[in-house]
Amino acid sequence: MTKSQRLELESFMLGIFADPAFPAAGGRYYSLTPGSPHEISASKYAALVASHVMFAPLPGDPYLAAAGAAGDWPHGRGCFVADELVVWVGEEDHLRIMVLQVATDLASLFLLLAPLVSFLSSATLPLGGFSAHPSLGYVAACPSNLGTGLRASALLPLPRLASDPSALAAAGGRAGLQVRGAGGENSEAGGGGLVDVSPGGRLGATERQIAERLYEGVGALLAEEERA
Repeated sequence: MTKSQRLELESFMLGIFADPAFPAAGGRYYSLTPGSPHEISASKYAALVASHVMFAPLPGDPYLAAAGAAGDWPHGRGCFVADELVVWVGEEDHLRIMVLQVATDLASLFLLLAPLVSFLSSATLPLGGFSAHPSLGYVAACPSNLGTGLRASALLPLPRLASDPSALAAAGGRAGLQVRGAGGENSEAGGGGLVDVSPGGRLGATERQIAERLYEGVGALLAEEERA
């Protein structure tokens, strides 16, 4: 994307977030764009990153920088927060829509996510709307998300397994899960052994299969934690 396209997308999304018909209206948008009426301070940005609400600076990731995702930083970047919803604008993907709960009912989370995606699908998104291929499905920045574009994950405290990173990775593999640190990819486990887990096999899977693999994998991983 060019700088003007990034700013165009951010401006368009501000209108979406302010639309009373938006399923999660009433939240707040935090912008990193210099001069934006929604621009936040460096300290506020750091606090949002630390609380896992906002994404970290993209230029700090050599892979994203090499792919061009960090271009024109920080113009056109920000996040919208409303209760259980977070939407990242201008991160690795142009839009990343997330619903977050302290819960184990994955179906209820999907029921929160579906109307948000449907609302955006019906809007006249700039740059041609969601990118999709007839056989590959939805196209995201990371090839592992081809197909549905859905990544379902859980944050779990696994203090015993997390004390040995190799044992944690092996246990995750047996459960069919990809294990990341509490801060996402390329991060370490958080306090109390907090880690992020998600199904490792998403290519060619349906939304339901992805959710089922997460549910079953979490159960297997918790059982291994008890035995460790």
